[in-house]
Amino acid sequence: MKRIVPVIIVIASVLLLIAGCSFNSSDNRESTTIATETTTTVQGNSKMVTLAQETTVKTAKNKPVYYSQNMDASFNIPLKWENKYAVEDSVSQDGSKHLSFFDKINRSNNGKGLVFTYNLFITDDYKKGTGYTEYGTVTADNITYYIVCTLPDKRQYPKKSNGLKKAYEELNQEKYITYICNSAKFAPGATLDKTGCSTTPSSTLSTDSTEGSSNSGDTKPRSNTANTTVNGLVFSDISVRKLTDSEVKALGSDKVQQAINDICAIHGYNFRTQSIKEHYQQFSWYKPRSNFSESNFNSIEKYNYDLLQKYR
Repeated sequence: MKRIVPVIIVIASVLLLIAGCSFNSSDNRESTTIATETTTTVQGNSKMVTLAQETTVKTAKNKPVYYSQNMDASFNIPLKWENKYAVEDSVSQDGSKHLSFFDKINRSNNGKGLVFTYNLFITDDYKKGTGYTEYGTVTADNITYYIVCTLPDKRQYPKKSNGLKKAYEELNQEKYITYICNSAKFAPGATLDKTGCSTTPSSTLSTDSTEGSSNSGDTKPRSNTANTTVNGLVFSDISVRKLTDSEVKALGSDKVQQAINDICAIHGYNFRTQSIKEHYQQFSWYKPRSNFSESNFNSIEKYNYDLLQKYR
């Protein structure tokens, strides 16, 4: 019996230790920052470039967050991106700030892999180009920046490598880019204005009023503008937000018609007008369907569709 007692004491101690570890593992406090291979260099016209394989903070809900010291802002990172991306955090000579997200595998193999760049531009010169989405403005330290997401001109992976292509396209998805850009949280004191911003809708008319015609006589696909940005929609949140009478009134008849077309395009309407069809074919989310039906509109889309019809 005396021999059994010490054994029982040891077993009890082990069980108490395990119970203690289990309790600590469920602690809901924030964990520490994870950072690897961070260096500072000079590159091109940027006065400071910080390269990080991955710098994230685990929040209480276990969501990864990237913090940009240059922008003094944090960004939520999709869980599927964990350990698969790299970041270039830079400041241009004019004071514009850039946060570029790369596919880590492609960047390591060939120096490419750029997925997109989140920018704080000092001027609106970015409007001279294409492939951008506006997210409003932010004012910090008495400086107002244009918040803009830009995409690379070309795919950033070797076409002959299926493995690198797969790794790149796993990150390069519109829903992930929009998620990161919309999640930006700036430091207290910064003033965010989303007037005129555009974001991507949630992807979820068989009548003559669906397509309409342009009074301008333009038969070419429309290019990206302040109202029609990288995703090709007049109101890129048209599936998730009810439009107001005032903002629809402010549109010209062509834009009203295009917004009507947008709702239909989201649900795969197969346009008969070639120029309109070519416009939407530029975007990966547009998937023409033979079984298009207005009954597939969600309640917000139906509301917006009816409102837009009033101002055609």
